[in-house]
Amino acid sequence: MCSERPSRAARRWAAAGLALCALAGAGACGKKGDPAPPLRFVPQTTDQLTVEQRHLDLILELPYPKTTAAGMALPGLDRVEVWEVRKVAPGALDAPEDAAGDAGEAAGEAGEAA
Repeated sequence: MCSERPSRAARRWAAAGLALCALAGAGACGKKGDPAPPLRFVPQTTDQLTVEQRHLDLILELPYPKTTAAGMALPGLDRVEVWEVRKVAPGALDAPEDAAGDAGEAAGEAGEAA
């Protein structure tokens, strides 16, 4: 290990270099003008969607959108994602789980009684 400390001149040069870097970095930050939200490339919705079922597969056909929902030109698309959303039917949580089983048993008992 070296126990020598840097000279006073070397420390001054290092401090001046750091100050110069800080000033250069501070001058390059920011953009003039009002802040704007980030651009969102959400494609315009289509009404030309067709769906065909082949065995267990669904075949979706639609034209690629050329503009965003805001009317801006879209960059070239290389893929389209289709998501499946599963929701519980309204009122399905209100019915008891074994209501169908109870109804089937009641029908069977009515048949035996006749």
